Amino acid sequence: MATDPSKYKFNRTTMIRVKDPKRSVEFYNFLGLSQINRLDFPENKFSLYFLAYDGPQALSGSRHWTDRNGVIELTHNYGTENDPSYTVSNGNVEPYRGFGHLAISVDNIELACKRLEDANFSFQKKLAEGRMRNIAFVKDPDGYWVEIIRKHQTDAAVAQTDPSTYRMNHTMVRVKDPEASLKFYQEVFEMTLLHTLELAGADCNLYFLAYPS
Repeated sequence: MATDPSKYKFNRTTMIRVKDPKRSVEFYNFLGLSQINRLDFPENKFSLYFLAYDGPQALSGSRHWTDRNGVIELTHNYGTENDPSYTVSNGNVEPYRGFGHLAISVDNIELACKRLEDANFSFQKKLAEGRMRNIAFVKDPDGYWVEIIRKHQTDAAVAQTDPSTYRMNHTMVRVKDPEASLKFYQEVFEMTLLHTLELAGADCNLYFLAYPS
């Protein structure tokens, strides 16, 4: 029986290595995600933590952890939390610019960013900084960038931000040849190109792919 790519689902949105899983899980909990599973491999000295939006408004909150939308997988190699020399590459520093960021869509971007600022989390870019005043980038404990974007044009109607309504929106990776990358994801995995955003001022293009169903 042949496999049917049309039934594929983008499940584990991304895997990132972390230094201290306790700090990382607490950070993503603050953004409304829940730990939905943990796998330990003591013989290989690492553990995997799976986080996703799990509340009543989550798109796939009632499903098995392998059948979810927008799961973040944290990989922890034992002992790194006690190693002062251990750091990770966040994908945004030369010469290792590949992985870019996670993106979370929120109900009210101003209130969501204020909540993060009040909790003393570090920002790569605050909402009022730079040319793009409709996005922000907060940094997790390892320095990975998490983009904060609007979920809907309903900010004015939201008087208090509610992390349980947030959604894991997308993962960004840099590519060398967009034509080759688009061909790979569209033909091999049958993903659909939803939108192309040309940013002439930043000298780059953004291509958004997904399984629409």
